Amino acid sequence: MARDGRPRRRHGARGGGWARDGAVRAGRLLGHLPTVQGALWPALGLDERGAASVSGYLFAGGLTSAAVRLGAVGAIEAQRTLGGALPLIAELLERPVPEPAGAIELTGFTPLIEIAAMRQAQAELRLFAN
Repeated sequence: MARDGRPRRRHGARGGGWARDGAVRAGRLLGHLPTVQGALWPALGLDERGAASVSGYLFAGGLTSAAVRLGAVGAIEAQRTLGGALPLIAELLERPVPEPAGAIELTGFTPLIEIAAMRQAQAELRLFAN
């Protein structure tokens, strides 16, 4: 049973989303979006190409959604831009991914985003209210 008293529904192979939720809560799986997507999508039957397509669409959709929220573009222009990005996403997915020569080290380096976030935290007016 879910916390709200409703029965939990099983999604996809091996429990899908609910099983992954339990793994995150138990500390066996990190709850970050890429990690959860990597665990969930194969369990739901997506192959590598399907998962990459969904990921590309979600990335482009997130960027256009942010542009609308920030007032940089209107909703119609965002839809047009997203539609125009889909062929590019498909083209990029056709390119082979080279095998790494050595061990893979996952890192992130976004200093300008970190600086902007620190400045925003001190601002009198906040960009997003949460």
